[in-house]
Amino acid sequence: PAPIPPRRNPYVPERWESFVQQYRAELAQREDLLQLLDDLRGRGRLTLLYDVHDPVHNNAVVLRDVLCERDGLHPPAKGVQP
Repeated sequence: PAPIPPRRNPYVPERWESFVQQYRAELAQREDLLQLLDDLRGRGRLTLLYDVHDPVHNNAVVLRDVLCERDGLHPPAKGVQP
């Protein structure tokens, strides 16, 4: 998905819910990417990386939750790192 402009840092808690909705919408339009990630997960552990200091509010958390939901699993509880 598209890079995030630094001036609109979505990882601050006040903007988090808005970021989650936008990022999920963007991921929903990238079935090709999600299918690739599903295929890679089928081969073994998939490591998701993020480039912020907050282990709870980052893109990897949202992506992990989306991938869990695709498998029919419940995402881990809030606050659990990817």
